Amino acid sequence: MVPELVSLAGIGFLASLGLGIAAKRFAVKEDPRLDKLLEVLPGANCGACGYAGCSAFAKAVLNEEAPVNGCVAGGESVALKVAKVLGKKVEKTERMVAIVACQGTDRLTRQRFIYQGIDDCRAAVNIGGGSKACPYGCLGLGSCQKVCPFGAITIENALAVIDPEECVGCGLCVDECPRGIIHLVPLKASVQVLCSSHVAGKTVKDFCDVGCIGCKRCERACPFNAIHVVDNLAVINPDKCTACGICVETCPQHTLNMVFPVKKLAVINPDDCISCGMCQKVCPFNAITGAKGAPYEIINDKCHGCGLCVSQCKAQAISLMEEVL
Repeated sequence: MVPELVSLAGIGFLASLGLGIAAKRFAVKEDPRLDKLLEVLPGANCGACGYAGCSAFAKAVLNEEAPVNGCVAGGESVALKVAKVLGKKVEKTERMVAIVACQGTDRLTRQRFIYQGIDDCRAAVNIGGGSKACPYGCLGLGSCQKVCPFGAITIENALAVIDPEECVGCGLCVDECPRGIIHLVPLKASVQVLCSSHVAGKTVKDFCDVGCIGCKRCERACPFNAIHVVDNLAVINPDKCTACGICVETCPQHTLNMVFPVKKLAVINPDDCISCGMCQKVCPFNAITGAKGAPYEIINDKCHGCGLCVSQCKAQAISLMEEVL
């Protein structure tokens, strides 16, 4: 009996020794930078980067399969840290945030029926298109809220509300919305059309108090040709919009809003001003005062920061000062 036990013990020892040698010989060496990358990544595992969590993203970055600034949740600050670990440079990216292109709370829109199903927007759409009369409106059942890993979305009066301070622009809510009314926009794009309806204005008024009616007042008022009504809905060209707010003040439905309020003021450098008076002539708000022979001045309470004076100043004496409110 003893010899058999000794024999078995010997076989076990030799097998374990062989496994140990094989493990060392065929081991896959792990890049020491992987742990450093995992330390700087946010650990949200949201998947917005296109990979199954932060670990998968970190390995992809090391293998040069993913960009250094690919972590949407971490933004620019994390991108800089990742670049430092890898010894690379990273291009500055524009911060994106999600907006809900709808203001249709249960107080401002009409209901077609009382929905008593599960709290899921996709399920509600399958039941007659949802309870709200507007076929483009937010259903307010919180499907977007459930998928947001950052707590940036709340449901208030049957409407999804996104906090731009908490939103990281991961886009998970965009993919989840069955209406397709959540969009990612640059944070600098202050003025937004908070409506998604493409039906005629009279019909819009029948089911919503704040929907776009396609009246084109904003289009006529914009001094920069930055907004046009397309298929019964106002559309803003972000490359032309200066966030002057003229269209916001003009909109009779309050559909246009300063989603990310920015206060802009024109500033005239008295040393460069040649007192030509061109700025005063083009200002639609009578916000510039002065006379030839002396530097012109801006009346801050009247200035909208539209930038018309800046574009017309031959002496380049005017600039815009911007402050996020």
